[in-house]
Amino acid sequence: MKEYLVPEKQSQDLKELGFDELCLFFHEDGDVCPIYHQCDITSDMVLAPLYQQAFRWFRNKYGFVSEIQTPDGKNGVWHPTIHKIYGFGNHYDNDGFNSYEEAELASIKKLIEIVKNG
Repeated sequence: MKEYLVPEKQSQDLKELGFDELCLFFHEDGDVCPIYHQCDITSDMVLAPLYQQAFRWFRNKYGFVSEIQTPDGKNGVWHPTIHKIYGFGNHYDNDGFNSYEEAELASIKKLIEIVKNG
């Protein structure tokens, strides 16, 4: 299940940016633990959102979307691109990644950086 969740470092960054959506898991000492009841959630917890939740949160709160383009057959790499919903231009240019999961994590990291830097 851990591979579907945003890693702890980026989850902490999301918390600092105001992420407070309901999650099924939280990070604790390098491990991922399930949240059994809503009352288990405390303010010092680092929630562990699904990647899908994090991408939706960036879209709804900040107006950024991430698109991961499939390998084109030439160099076989995945290319993430970040767009502002109502704006022009791409906010992320890269050389590509060897797997979809690497591109997904890179997109989350770049979205965090974009929001932190205004």
